[in-house]
Amino acid sequence: MKVFLETINTFIGLPMVKYPVDVFSKFGAITIVQSVFGHQKNYLASKGRHILLRRYENDTAFVYQNLYQKIEKYIQALFYSYRALARNDTQIVYVIDLYCLFLFLLARKFSGRRNFILIYHQFELKEPARLNRLEQFFLRYISRNCGEIDLVVMPEQNRLEYFMSQLTGKKEAIRTFIFPNTNDYDPPAETVEKPKGTKTIVGHIGSVGSEHYIRHFVEAAKLLPQDCKVWFTGNLDPSIEKLLTGAGLSNVKYFGHVPHDKLADFYRQFDVGLILYRDTSLNFRYCAPNKLYEYWSHGIPVVAHRLPGLTPVFGIPEQGLLTDMEHFENIASAIQECVLKNTPAQRQRLVRYFQEHLHAGIYMRQLEAIINGLLAAKHLSGTIPQAV
Repeated sequence: MKVFLETINTFIGLPMVKYPVDVFSKFGAITIVQSVFGHQKNYLASKGRHILLRRYENDTAFVYQNLYQKIEKYIQALFYSYRALARNDTQIVYVIDLYCLFLFLLARKFSGRRNFILIYHQFELKEPARLNRLEQFFLRYISRNCGEIDLVVMPEQNRLEYFMSQLTGKKEAIRTFIFPNTNDYDPPAETVEKPKGTKTIVGHIGSVGSEHYIRHFVEAAKLLPQDCKVWFTGNLDPSIEKLLTGAGLSNVKYFGHVPHDKLADFYRQFDVGLILYRDTSLNFRYCAPNKLYEYWSHGIPVVAHRLPGLTPVFGIPEQGLLTDMEHFENIASAIQECVLKNTPAQRQRLVRYFQEHLHAGIYMRQLEAIINGLLAAKHLSGTIPQAV
């Protein structure tokens, strides 16, 4: 039995992909087709056979790739998808982009081959108005032929509902599953408590641009005590760097891009984690960021805007505060309230809550059971027994 993963882009910029891949590895040998980025760690390097579509040195090289490079990549993906289905032992196909989903739906329709399960895992919500003409064509085809998708995986319920609303085909035939962008971090008890003698640190992980509440946060930072430090890790838009520099905030420090496997060193020092998304698009409105779950897995409460994607997953006070970030005073007061409550006991309670309700292992077991059921329904080999 074979498992085939393909994307026209890359898997390695999505840290939680490793969890579905770990589940897939129980079912058979894995082949991964993707592009890679030179500045990102390929955490799937040991997960199976790899086929490289294209190597990009950085994000800029990807954004400014020429038309020939794009066409070449599309043709390669078409070739490898055809070759995968030519092998009768390919029984699980996993894709994350519209083009590759389109390819396998097309192959199913015209080849007549049904003896594999097709899994679509969406990480970025697709708004038709923001797609180019080719992507709009793919989405229209997918919409009409959606009954051929065996499993749709989404990181957040609103995103799932929005995607299903775009479909005009037999969507009742699709199995769906919510797999949050979580992680499997199990911190040793002694690392949950902040190192003694350290200052209060408010941390932000990830890129910041104009679609964030950064201007509001700058004003809020002026209201924080001087011994409260603010750390930004990740890429900042040049205009944002200029804004932070011009604000003259002595308590703000910028670290630039930090590899994902090095972020734990920062999390251990944070008292509060920030999410500064504004409701400027559906991707932000229904946000489901990795960093949210990474904050929580380290026992760090989160301050964020009251967004529909965040509200349902804040279940206990230890997780932090959602506020109206249109008013910068709310940001400052929410941060200070979380700092006051951030005791070692609260961090431990948050870590326990994460491990009991949000840990990746919980969802991996559920995904494994779903795949077993789909394989059995198609009378395919490779199902593995479920633990009792």
